[in-house]
Amino acid sequence: MTATPVSFAFVVATAALLAVPGPSVVFVVTRALSHGRTAGFVCLVGLEAGLAVHVVLATAGVGAVLATSGTALTALRAAGVAYLLYLGLRQVLSSATVNGPTAAAPTARWTLARDAFVVDLLNPQMLLLLVAFLPQFTSRQQAATPGSLALVGGCVLVLAVICDSAWIVACTSGFVRRSAAARWPWSDAGSRRPALATGAIYLGLAGWAALS
Repeated sequence: MTATPVSFAFVVATAALLAVPGPSVVFVVTRALSHGRTAGFVCLVGLEAGLAVHVVLATAGVGAVLATSGTALTALRAAGVAYLLYLGLRQVLSSATVNGPTAAAPTARWTLARDAFVVDLLNPQMLLLLVAFLPQFTSRQQAATPGSLALVGGCVLVLAVICDSAWIVACTSGFVRRSAAARWPWSDAGSRRPALATGAIYLGLAGWAALS
């Protein structure tokens, strides 16, 4: 029986993969916690734009070429690690300028979206996942065509928006913030804790990316 791109099995498998928080989701959730729900959705735009580039590369066959090149994957991973290190160190160093009850200036929306876009774009694991995952849900009777891959990739993008939006809404809900108020580093506005906590997470993501 020919498998259709948009099937129940496809939706379940994709949702299961996207529900597990990877580096990109952790990055966006951290931004939402430190800057608010609106900032989280601004980051979401950048995150899904990066995913869209990966989908286009996988659909056009470029992703498969990159996936078989150890040099290209190593360069992509190194660039991603370097960018996360830059973001982490920027946050840690910026915490030194916070002195007293004055809150740090909000980050520009363009910067939020740009950082999320670059983090997702420089994630080789996402490219490898799409290259291996997309053809599994095209027709088993014939080779995957660009059209069928594009359809499946577009559905992955839509499901990613839904899952990532759910993460942002959940982590910024009043219930979550009230239940963890005593331990919430981002709730201590005007102190060094939010910037230090954010920087530590970015540095941790850099280590995660380097070892993955």
